[in-house]
Amino acid sequence: MLFRTIREENASAIAKWQHFFDHAKWGMIVCDGTTNTIELMNPEFARMHGYRVEELTGRPLAYVFSEACKAGLQETLQLLREQGHHVWESWHVRKDGSEFPVQIDATAVTDQGEVVYQVFSVQDITARRRDEDSLRESEARLARAQAQGKLGSWLLDIRNDILEWSAECYRICGLSPGSPLNYQAFLDCVHLDDRECVDLAWRAAVAGGNYDVQHRIVAHGRVKWVRQRAELEYSSEGYLLRALGTTQDITELKQHEAALLKSQQSLRELAANHEKVREAERTSVAREIHDELGQYLTALRMDAAMIGIRFGEDNPELTRLVASMKHTIDTTIGVVRNLATSLRPGALDMGLGSAAEWLLIGFQERTRIRCQLQVLPEEMNLDEERTTAAFRILQESLTNIARYACASEVSVRIEQADNILTMEIRDNGTGFDPAEVGRRKTFGLMGIRERVLQFGGESRIDTALGAGTCVHIRMPCTSGVAA
Repeated sequence: MLFRTIREENASAIAKWQHFFDHAKWGMIVCDGTTNTIELMNPEFARMHGYRVEELTGRPLAYVFSEACKAGLQETLQLLREQGHHVWESWHVRKDGSEFPVQIDATAVTDQGEVVYQVFSVQDITARRRDEDSLRESEARLARAQAQGKLGSWLLDIRNDILEWSAECYRICGLSPGSPLNYQAFLDCVHLDDRECVDLAWRAAVAGGNYDVQHRIVAHGRVKWVRQRAELEYSSEGYLLRALGTTQDITELKQHEAALLKSQQSLRELAANHEKVREAERTSVAREIHDELGQYLTALRMDAAMIGIRFGEDNPELTRLVASMKHTIDTTIGVVRNLATSLRPGALDMGLGSAAEWLLIGFQERTRIRCQLQVLPEEMNLDEERTTAAFRILQESLTNIARYACASEVSVRIEQADNILTMEIRDNGTGFDPAEVGRRKTFGLMGIRERVLQFGGESRIDTALGAGTCVHIRMPCTSGVAA
């Protein structure tokens, strides 16, 4: 009874193994340990090769390998005998002659040190190879795109302090691909003068800020500029897990930027020199008009008056003619004075405060717009160029107010403190949309900005529709001082 139960259990186990062998979704074969001939196989192995089971039974194992792979098969089998287990990839041949890639997992079964038979598990990895090839192709395209854009990608594992770079990151930083990396290794690539600010930017990002920083690195002894950006990922508990970022080589961009800034500075210097020459010419012309032409007109009026006195007593017609000449000469003298004043107001020689007061008095008389002026201190220590520039800015601002603002009040505050000249010109007019004005060529506002920039200052315009306008000016009183 006991032996029958054991036989039934063995038969049940054998049936289970047979069912598994017959229905496995990968190929399985058993080969003789000495001759390497195929003794057993499951239907899947025969199917994947395009044969029936009986067609392959008794064939040598090398029969299903491609010609290119047969050469190293004996060495592989010897390695299997020595190690008892081996996994490798190879190429098999179907009945129709087509080749396909396989992964083989082999085990050598021994008895008293001798290999009795070998069990091979064979998987068709065509789909996997196709996916791997597609992945490699995608990675290659990504690498080419990154190389063309000079933009590398990186991943920082915070918990394990492991930094992974794309090939382009290695190229940008001048390191050999595959070099071990961590955050400190990256900092070692950063220019010594920039390390502290880069580290501070990273710590600020870890604390919840954005990580977007431009800095220098040193690669193969050459200084480069890069831009680093990153997105940080946190766990559900709020712990920082990793950072995914990019590194872009912006060295050429910085060079172009420096060249552009140099060109802009040259243009501003040229414009400043042009403005200086123009102001000098205005001063010279105004002086010539006032001194020379004014004197001649005054002399001419005196001569006309003398003619009237000497010859007009008995000649009423001559008296009327002389009176008309004197009136014409007086009008011409007024025009000459206004012309000289418009070229360069004499009040400028008295300082910015006096010139601003004179300008506002005339503006109020012409436009009926109430004006207020505050100057601190009353005596300012400004050179002629800055005094003229500030006066022209005020003059241009008042012109804009008269043309567009529809204002009823204007207040001007001028202050000199800590070697900085500050001027605010405020009106209660209609204001304007800065975005709309920015799309047009507003040479008046552009002139204000450029006059300030040529002295290293800054300008700002605060305005909105219906809220009035305020022009803010900050200008260093001496060269080399930042506003």
